[in-house]
This record gives sequence, structure tokens and C-alpha cells, in this order.
Amino acid sequence: VALVVGGLVMDFRTKDLLCAGAKRHVMFVVEVVAMLFETAIFVYLGVFIFTESYEWHVPQIVLGVAAAVLGRAVMLAPAVALINSCWAARARAAHAEALVGDAASRGSADHDVRTVDERRSGAAAA
Repeated sequence: VALVVGGLVMDFRTKDLLCAGAKRHVMFVVEVVAMLFETAIFVYLGVFIFTESYEWHVPQIVLGVAAAVLGRAVMLAPAVALINSCWAARARAAHAEALVGDAASRGSADHDVRTVDERRSGAAAA
């Protein structure tokens, strides 16, 4: 979990702070570390499953799978909603900035600095 959170933080921070070459090197190191961790997990699971002292407990297996699926759903849905809202806000701000810049380049005295959503709601009301 810490590796995933660290990767997300690095992804958001490196876009602004690192040059293209440094970003490429950081991403390579992150991919190598992720591959090593995945390999270690699968080796551990493979060794653990084939030990002789292992006993299957069906209720425990069902509970574990259900907890994993429920935990993923509980964590993933809010995270995706948060990320999508951040990206949508960024896109709206960039689009509004482009509209203001376009109006200023035409030399019009009355710049329409409203966002796309404000103009759409005004058009729907009319």
C-alpha cells in the first residue's frame, strides 16, 4: 500500500519538478521496484501453497476473498471520483483560460470569462 501511495505522490509531483530525462529515470526505477515486489509476492505464494502443513479452510478463504473485493471497492471508488474531479477542474480552468486568451487576442472589449458550465446553464435557461 505504501508503494502505491508513494507512486501516486511521485506521479503528481514529478510532472512539475523534474525534467524529461529525470522523469524517465524515476519511472524506470519505480517499474523495476514494482516488478521485484510482484515477483517476491508470487514466489512467497508459490512456496506457501505447496507446503505440506497447509490446510484449506473454506470459510476463511471466502472471508478473505470477500474482504479483498470489498476493500478494493471501498478504496477505489472514492479515489477514482477524487482524481476525476481534480482532472475535470483542471480541464475547465485550462479551457476558461484559453477562452479568455482567445477573446483578448481578437481585441474584443467584452471578454466572456464565464466557464463552459456557466454558459451552458445560461443557454439552457433561455
